[in-house]
Amino acid sequence: MKRLILAGILLGSASAAMANVSELTVTMSTSDCDPISAEDYREIMTILVGKGSEELKLKAAKKALKKGCINLDQLSEIMDHLQSEDSKLAFAKEAYSNCTDQDNFLEIVQEKFESSESVEELNGHITTLK
Repeated sequence: MKRLILAGILLGSASAAMANVSELTVTMSTSDCDPISAEDYREIMTILVGKGSEELKLKAAKKALKKGCINLDQLSEIMDHLQSEDSKLAFAKEAYSNCTDQDNFLEIVQEKFESSESVEELNGHITTLK
């Protein structure tokens, strides 16, 4: 009888621990903000496609993150319109926390950089957030 009770306690503890691990994994792999609206995204892209300065484009890209989460396609498209490595890195650092698919974030973003140092710096930044 003692073994049966002990097994029940251990299984209950294991189930609770697994639930906590699953919850932690979901929290780390996805952001819990609402997706950016189509209207807000179009507004941001209008600025990015325009002939504004790199500073204005970076400001618009960061503004998108304050309006909600972005998916990897939106992230990729926004980064395509940023010209400088510094702007891309600054945006990517802020975008990670507001990306709907953090598990695949680096796979998409690393293609946008010309410098491996930028990828390493971004990876270090992400590591500090986890």
